[in-house]
Amino acid sequence: MIMMLKIHKKFLEKAEQYRRWGYRNSFNPYAVRYIFVLPDDSKYPGYAYFRDTSDRKYDGNNLIMESIGAEYELRGNYYCFDTEEGETFRLVKYKGREEGKSYKRYNLTADEMYAAFNYGNVELEKLDVVCAEVKKYLNNGTRFSGEVISEGFVVGHSDGTWLYLKNEKRRIKSNGVRIIGTVAEGKEQELRDFIKSYYDSVSAADKNARDLRGEVEKLESIERQARKLLSCVLSERFVNICQGEIEALNKEISDILLKKEMSAEDFEKIIKERFLINQ
Repeated sequence: MIMMLKIHKKFLEKAEQYRRWGYRNSFNPYAVRYIFVLPDDSKYPGYAYFRDTSDRKYDGNNLIMESIGAEYELRGNYYCFDTEEGETFRLVKYKGREEGKSYKRYNLTADEMYAAFNYGNVELEKLDVVCAEVKKYLNNGTRFSGEVISEGFVVGHSDGTWLYLKNEKRRIKSNGVRIIGTVAEGKEQELRDFIKSYYDSVSAADKNARDLRGEVEKLESIERQARKLLSCVLSERFVNICQGEIEALNKEISDILLKKEMSAEDFEKIIKERFLINQ
């Protein structure tokens, strides 16, 4: 499964061209990499993450510096990199190195990387695990900014002021964040799986309804053509068949969406009963 590693541009120390040896002693004098440095208040002060990039352009043999990341990796304020589930990322000591001294290297997951860059030295494992309802708002600089684009239940960590999620943190008393309760000990992964299963079923229901609507549109097109037939008897027969099928499909669509909405109404109640304390 493809995931996303996001690093804010403020952590970019520099992007540089360098010479790289590769597979079977291949040599690339035109390799380019980012150097992202961890903040001083992180768990890894002085460490950096080196990331090669192909999102750059050359003018002859000269690297165009402003082209680095410009086409697809820099999105707004974040550098965004596709990553495979389970992939790890190496941090190496970069600043404050002493000659002749060896330093430990760290291999972090994408979630751990985001926490390292953005959560300072907060130890998430020592915070309460909570369930919250979170809304996300459009922020594109247009008159539509501020509109809710998604909302749903999530599992994160809380220190009472901030809600720490996998790829963002939100102030608890801000708009769009509602803490449902504290997750019972040992129930975190089970709740994450339950939430994922629910939203997967919602997505499947939406897709099923869309597919059926496509079939309805096809039948409506056939019905319109049938009304143009020269034979009134034949035309009426086709129209009746189409109308019957359309009615049946529309009922199926309604049933699918009704079941989805009924499940949504009880979703929070089920979460509270099965997974939470201190509601």
